[in-house]
Amino acid sequence: MDLPERLQNVAVVGAAGKMGSGISLLLAKELARTKLTPEGKGKTYRLALIDVSEQALDGLLSYLRGQLLKLAEKSINDLRQLYAGRDDLVENGEMIQEFVAQSLSLLRPSTDMAAIDGAHLLFEAIFENEELKVDVLGKAKELADPDAWYLTNTSSIPISSLDKKLELGGRIVGYHFYNPPAVQRLLELITSADTLPALPALYIIRNQEAF
Repeated sequence: MDLPERLQNVAVVGAAGKMGSGISLLLAKELARTKLTPEGKGKTYRLALIDVSEQALDGLLSYLRGQLLKLAEKSINDLRQLYAGRDDLVENGEMIQEFVAQSLSLLRPSTDMAAIDGAHLLFEAIFENEELKVDVLGKAKELADPDAWYLTNTSSIPISSLDKKLELGGRIVGYHFYNPPAVQRLLELITSADTLPALPALYIIRNQEAF
């Protein structure tokens, strides 16, 4: 399974936190943009946003709505190209609102881990505690696709330790965004000796200079 296929079913655990919300924003933008490309048209995309609090998820959706609006307003030239075949979208404001609506339609917020439901790509952004991460990722493993890739937001826990304890066979990397993810263009990728060769080439954010 290649990266474009994996992007069709993505989950973020710890989505409403400071780091998780930024990761969720970048993914929502990327999935919505991908869906508008010739390669993505007609395909189904979903982004499960999982956290422990309904209130926190409500705050996350409000944050995403506002930030997606700002991103769309700054990228109207790109939106014009993406919506070139839409005769019903003429004004800039129409395209901006359409993109925000399409982005939000891909989101599946939930306090239930069951929302992971066959995810091909899973981001974890919970507290920096190895025991907790192993517990949460272990539960996620039972629900995700058997070949899912895992990206843990860590800069201190050995990836090899998580890999062995979870028996992932090299399907996990550390993916440490610098805060806030939507602004900082720095990313620390952490691998282990067993990391599958395909994972270091993972490039979710195609080019943060572009839309």
